Amino acid sequence: MKKLGYPVITVLISLVWVSCLDTEEKVVINKDNSGEYSINIAMDGFMSQMQMLTGKSLETDGREKQQKDTTIYFKSFTDTATTLSDEEKAMLHDGKLWLHLDEMSDEVKINLSVPFKNISQLPQLKKEFAAALKKMRFTDKLMNKDASADLPEDLAGAGGQFSQLSNTRNPFSSAFTFSVQGNKISNVLTDSTIINSMVSENSSLQMLQQLAPMMGSISYKSTYVLPNPVKSYKGGNSVVSADKKTISFTNNITDMFGSPSSMEYEVIY
Repeated sequence: MKKLGYPVITVLISLVWVSCLDTEEKVVINKDNSGEYSINIAMDGFMSQMQMLTGKSLETDGREKQQKDTTIYFKSFTDTATTLSDEEKAMLHDGKLWLHLDEMSDEVKINLSVPFKNISQLPQLKKEFAAALKKMRFTDKLMNKDASADLPEDLAGAGGQFSQLSNTRNPFSSAFTFSVQGNKISNVLTDSTIINSMVSENSSLQMLQQLAPMMGSISYKSTYVLPNPVKSYKGGNSVVSADKKTISFTNNITDMFGSPSSMEYEVIY
């Protein structure tokens, strides 16, 4: 399968025209403090945009629109990985990627998930998850696996970029300190100078900042499904479920550049 090597900047520009591109970072915590960490990416209109960029359509490809659901387990990569530490292998081993593709309604949904044995592991998991996937060269290997061989060419080529798109949704995580202390979860802006430094040194982020006013529909959400009701919380753009066991904090791309402190939050349950 031919891989499309679009520069990141081209992908960023193309996102302006995607009708919906949202990322949700979700944490489910069980009664015994085990749980699951996942990243969900929804891209409505993505297939049409990629076809426009490549100059190819379903008609020129001579095929019908497809509907697929594909699950790929990380253990098929971690079991033979030589670039991962034992800790990284253990972190990723039971994780998986789920891909939903519906060309009839122009939907692409991606879910990356890994379980954790104790909530105390969550800060390290959030910090190291993307880097471990990159070290494993997961997306490169994925494009050469039989499991992806039946995906449309434009999606397969773009598939190698999905981790970059995920990082783009929240590019300044290093400026924040995420912590878990008992039944308290917090995300605090601790070094705002990192944001200015990253933007000044990264041309892709500079372009993204310029395009931000045009990309207001692109959102980043942090969601927590808790074993007990929320007792108190801080953070803007928050939504709490009726039973108070689920809470979400949502920011759009303009907030990230214009008011990064809006991404701070605290939950006690």
